[in-house]
Amino acid sequence: MNKSQFAWIGSVAAIGVLALFRLRPFRRWLSIIWEGDVEGFAMQQELKKIDVIKKCAQSCALTLKSLNRQLTQLEKDFNEKKDAQITMPNKPANPDSSEPPAHAAAASSYYHFDSNGKKLKSKWDSYNVDDELRRLDGDDDLGEKTARIKRELRQLHEELWHQQEYVDSIQGGLGGGDIIRSHRKVAVGTITANMKILDDLNQRASSLP
Repeated sequence: MNKSQFAWIGSVAAIGVLALFRLRPFRRWLSIIWEGDVEGFAMQQELKKIDVIKKCAQSCALTLKSLNRQLTQLEKDFNEKKDAQITMPNKPANPDSSEPPAHAAAASSYYHFDSNGKKLKSKWDSYNVDDELRRLDGDDDLGEKTARIKRELRQLHEELWHQQEYVDSIQGGLGGGDIIRSHRKVAVGTITANMKILDDLNQRASSLP
């Protein structure tokens, strides 16, 4: 084999290498050999970040389900209390004709006795201290539950916005761009669904007393 043949073979080989180098997979293969799989490592790091957000979003979804159950029970408790107040029977009037008329009772109610020394009827005659204390405790309990749920909803709203901002900051322009975009789309879908549920719960909570 003479020199011209060697030169021709070398030229063909050089052209072949240049043609291969134009192919991205070949360049990446050479890069992996020379520097290591830099793009692959970077992609795995981004995927790990997205997986963390996906897990956080799934955790928020479970919290929203729990708050939905609590809010449903709270709405039921408020409705039962409202119905009980509406249906509470009025105390029948005393048929005793010796009782003074209502206007006379009102005029003398400060002293609780009429001019003949007879004790006048007042709301305190039928006042039940234990029932009133239970009612007040119930009001406080419902109020505390309402405040707690509203507080947790505010915290969840802030958490979901942080998740959304973090996912938006993750770029898909690396070697595995399509893979990253696919995983990011799943995370964004979960966060968006959580936002819709959160908005509904906020509207329901705002209507509570």
